[in-house]
Amino acid sequence: MSVFSLNFKPIGNYTEKSLRIDNSLYEKLKQLSENKYEASINQLVNVAIENLFNLKEIKLYVSTEKIDYIQRSYLIRDSLLDKLNQLKEKTGLSVASLINIAIYEALKSEEVGK
Repeated sequence: MSVFSLNFKPIGNYTEKSLRIDNSLYEKLKQLSENKYEASINQLVNVAIENLFNLKEIKLYVSTEKIDYIQRSYLIRDSLLDKLNQLKEKTGLSVASLINIAIYEALKSEEVGK
């Protein structure tokens, strides 16, 4: 394997998806993108979605505050959208809910890893 193939994913097809994401989660992703990782918010969202499929159990998260959902467009890898749609059928949760859960779980792991 080359140095590049070890560090970068091959180019794939992406679909622009307009999603309602919890604004507090978005703001945390924005902070990570601007201050910690050399990655766009879209890249962080795609990694969070990938991680969702590695979880043993998908749990809804509960917020102690009112959740403010903001609609934004994201570029999601087609292969991940296919898996999300399968998971949607299995769980009955919307794709947007699954992505919010994915981001929440990824951010939770980020806090544990500090």
